[in-house]
Amino acid sequence: SAVNHISGAELSEVFEQYLVERYQRDRVTAGVIAGEMVNEFRDRNFILSRYGPQVYGFVHRTFLEFFCADAILAKFQ
Repeated sequence: SAVNHISGAELSEVFEQYLVERYQRDRVTAGVIAGEMVNEFRDRNFILSRYGPQVYGFVHRTFLEFFCADAILAKFQ
């Protein structure tokens, strides 16, 4: 479904921002790591699926549901 799609650029930005905030990585290093994370989650771990050119989604809805619940919890705490 459309709610399970995210652009590669947006997905990389989410990972990059997390690495900068949580692990104090510089933007360049975080960007490289974020790109590798996307590739790893798609090619090796089968967590992400490619739905089109640079469009990804979770293979299992359980991951999508978990991250949505986590975002809602974080927003209201």
